[in-house]
Amino acid sequence: MTENRPNENETWTDALPGLDLLHEMHFGVRDLDGVARVAGMLGAGGAELDTMVLNRAAAGALTARCRVKGLSPQGARDLLGALATAGAVQAPLSVEHLMLARGERP
Repeated sequence: MTENRPNENETWTDALPGLDLLHEMHFGVRDLDGVARVAGMLGAGGAELDTMVLNRAAAGALTARCRVKGLSPQGARDLLGALATAGAVQAPLSVEHLMLARGERP
């Protein structure tokens, strides 16, 4: 008999009703074309892009902070790793996991 277990993301959201699990990713990108590539890869990886903030860094590069949902914590880490492996993002890389009241954004 096959056991029907919820995926990791369902487990997190079901445990705390009324809360959304979001992941804030921080990374660097070379240019605006890179931003479009990242946005496409996020969607292809199953993430729903909530927000993205870009800042101009030294030598014309950009630093980005984006919030995504629809992923488990491990899924968010894996997706950022895949973006780095594909050369779409640059270090420094980090992911913060946020639990926010559904419908509320700071």
